[in-house]
Amino acid sequence: MRPTLSTDRLRLEPLAPEHADLLSRMDADPEVMRHVGGRALSREESLSALPRRTDPTADERGLGWWAGFQDDAFVGWWCLVLDEDPSTAELGYRLPRCAWGRGLATEGSRAMLDHGFETVGLGSIWAETRDANLGSQRVLTKNALRRVSRSDSGVVRYVVTRTEWADFLVLELRKDAGWENSSGAIAEAAHLAALGRELALPRLLAYRDALDQVDLTDDAGDVSDEVWRGRTAVRHGLQLLGEHPAS
Repeated sequence: MRPTLSTDRLRLEPLAPEHADLLSRMDADPEVMRHVGGRALSREESLSALPRRTDPTADERGLGWWAGFQDDAFVGWWCLVLDEDPSTAELGYRLPRCAWGRGLATEGSRAMLDHGFETVGLGSIWAETRDANLGSQRVLTKNALRRVSRSDSGVVRYVVTRTEWADFLVLELRKDAGWENSSGAIAEAAHLAALGRELALPRLLAYRDALDQVDLTDDAGDVSDEVWRGRTAVRHGLQLLGEHPAS
């Protein structure tokens, strides 16, 4: 079943018929739909997609659509769409204009990727957008998806594999440790551990080895703080894997 997901700013609840009015109002804005068919949708056209977006077959696998809220304000939908290949799913999102330009598309998409890889256990996630939709492409690249193809009609396809996501999480862990964000670094270690021992353990151990080689002899404090945050995150990740931190 699709769980309710949360981020720092978003509550993502499984999309249901009671969200119909919110969806139709968003789809009635021609700017929102500019890269999706090129025109606003009528209420009937918008709601014709609702059965697919509440498909119980997808729901059984933890896939489907989510309605996003910041506090109590509707800020769009995000989805992981069931694919014929059970090892993958399609990432999607649509936001009303009031939610543009605040990083919410990226934040909600990150929640979808976390859920897809950590909970559902997908091997890859893909997305498509128009080559003219540069904003959407930035959302995808910020979340580690890489461009793999472009159709003659201008549809560009992006993908990220489970292994690539693990590498991305290590980079995020190191970044958060370096920006004096111990809680963020610990959270990234937890995300990495959730992918499983095979992916997480070698990456956590490699990062621990790199931290052990840092020369702190003449350090004024900032580097040692970063090393401490990184070691704390690695220790947390190893504990989640059932690995003794000192091993």
